Amino acid sequence: VDEYQDTNGSQNQVLHKLIEYWNSPNVFIVGDDDQSIFEFQGARLKNLVDFYNDYKEDLKLVMLKDNYRSSQHILDSSRAVIDHNQNRIVSALEGIDKNLKAQNKLFARSPIKPHIVEYQNQRLALLFFLPLLLDMNV
Repeated sequence: VDEYQDTNGSQNQVLHKLIEYWNSPNVFIVGDDDQSIFEFQGARLKNLVDFYNDYKEDLKLVMLKDNYRSSQHILDSSRAVIDHNQNRIVSALEGIDKNLKAQNKLFARSPIKPHIVEYQNQRLALLFFLPLLLDMNV
C-alpha cells in the first residue's frame, strides 16, 4: 500500500479486513507522515502508528534517509520548519530518526543557502513575489 499516510478510516478498515485472516500477514506499506496532506479528506497519521503497533512483532521498518534531490542546506532548512509540526511519527514512536542526508554529488554540498521568509498573509507574499515573477517573464 503506497502513501499509507494518506489513508482514511474506510481505506484502513479495508486493508485490515484483507489481512486479518493471517496472524502474520505478508503486506508492504509505504508512508511518510511529513508528506501527509489529505487530513481534510479524513486521512489520519494514526493509521500509520496503529499499523506499526499492531504488527511491530513481525514488522521490518526501513527508513530511507538518503536524499538525491536536494542540498544539505535545503534538507536542514526543511527539517527546521517541519520540526514545528507536533503531529509527526517521531513524536509517536520511539527510536525513529528522520534526519535526511544529501547524497547527490552535483549539489549535495551546494554553498547556496535557502532563505525562509514568513508572510503575514497571501497578499504580502504576492507583493513580494509578483515583481520577481514579472522579471522572469512567467
